[in-house]
Amino acid sequence: MKSESKTVLIYTGDLVTVEHIKTELESQGISCLVKNSFQQGLEAGFVAGVPNAIEIYVVSEDEVKAVEIVSSIIEK
Repeated sequence: MKSESKTVLIYTGDLVTVEHIKTELESQGISCLVKNSFQQGLEAGFVAGVPNAIEIYVVSEDEVKAVEIVSSIIEK
């Protein structure tokens, strides 16, 4: 991801769906960032958050194409 680019949230969901979306985005040349606060909390010794609230971010320049990919996966 470009450091000067703004990142935007494109999807929040469960780990399996997020991994599927991440794989598809990367195969289309779109870099993404996955934020899993629940797992991070567990690793730090805290129990907080929701296990199905994993987020995917992309740079704003890739937002339109990424949202189309997410929509095609979710509609299946």
